[in-house]
Amino acid sequence: MHMKENSIGESTITYLIGRDELQKQQSEELVEKNFKGSLPMFVNAFLGGGKKMSKEDAQSLIDMIEQHTEE
Repeated sequence: MHMKENSIGESTITYLIGRDELQKQQSEELVEKNFKGSLPMFVNAFLGGGKKMSKEDAQSLIDMIEQHTEE
């Protein structure tokens, strides 16, 4: 478990969250702050510089995208 703090006015609220939730929140904040909320911009930055990914990794990403695509 990890502590998360939020400041509201002069008060600070501290609560525990699980590791998965912490990583989810940090990932969302990273994409929002650094890539204007654009997941394609994030992926492009990650793959920039001529990096290649394996066919298996590419297929895993395709599968994840299909699972989370609106009908």
